[in-house]
Amino acid sequence: MIARRLSPNTAAKPIPAPKPEDLLGQSLMDRLDRLDVMCRKVLAGKLPGERRSKRRGRSVEFDDHRPYSAGDDLRHINWHVLGRLDRLVLKLFREDEDLSITIIVDASPSMEAGEPSKRTYAMQLASALAYLGLARNNRVSVHVVCAPGKPLIQRSAMMRARSSIRPMLGFLANAIQPGETVPAQSDPDALLTAVSSVCAQARSPGVRFLISDMLTRADANQTLSALVATTSGLGADAVLLHTLSPGEIDPSREEHRGLIGDVRLTDAEDLRAAELTLTDDAIAQYKQRLGQWQQSLIHACRARDIVYRLVQTDTDVADLLSQELRRDGVLG
Repeated sequence: MIARRLSPNTAAKPIPAPKPEDLLGQSLMDRLDRLDVMCRKVLAGKLPGERRSKRRGRSVEFDDHRPYSAGDDLRHINWHVLGRLDRLVLKLFREDEDLSITIIVDASPSMEAGEPSKRTYAMQLASALAYLGLARNNRVSVHVVCAPGKPLIQRSAMMRARSSIRPMLGFLANAIQPGETVPAQSDPDALLTAVSSVCAQARSPGVRFLISDMLTRADANQTLSALVATTSGLGADAVLLHTLSPGEIDPSREEHRGLIGDVRLTDAEDLRAAELTLTDDAIAQYKQRLGQWQQSLIHACRARDIVYRLVQTDTDVADLLSQELRRDGVLG
């Protein structure tokens, strides 16, 4: 495992709690209105929504024909075809259905890294994804997990429709208290436990997003398996948004914070410390191990049919959604 957070021994700066309007501005909402969450699998919805289903049903949008069978609804016979070709065929329609969207946000101490912090960025990203779901009349729930000084899992209510956007933003804005001190010896299995609990209680597979730096001592394979696990036996459509700060990807960008030469590094979660000299060679070795770790996550995701996307926190949220996640087939 790579070093989990490269930061000198300095007093932690309190992170102010975001306001709802800070999480989702009007310009971002305008761009999001042109997007939709896509689902790669056939999943049964519960209520009418604005998502185009892969199932056929009885909505008003014509899709295809099939031969008539005894017992079919006579109202759906195509009488024009019967008159022209003397054949009984049934009209099929494309059914619109709602989608269950579950968003899990890692708010553990390691997510405080970066300026702005990975945690703040993750909250903005979760807000944007929640907006996408609610604006399309889908069911959305958000779960903030592993936040210091908070319950392991903070759960929003299951929400639907545009009228739920402000309550959802309020939940996210209040999920993190500013200035929390980091507890020593935090549970290394906290993220695995939280993801397992959230997904085990999901009523339908739907689409699941995990926003996390994955900096945990627990086996990432177990966490990713929990992300797609369902009680129905149908695997969930899952996305890992692997969130890292620019300084974690390239520590040389942290020179302005004193991260060069002789330093004392402290693990953000269990407070273990190590003294070392950061040279160009040391940073090169770090980058190599970071790349190996990232590749192991990519392979683990591929094995479970999970979409993997590395998210750098200096990436504009709107660009991430409208460009990168569209290329991944997550949004359309």
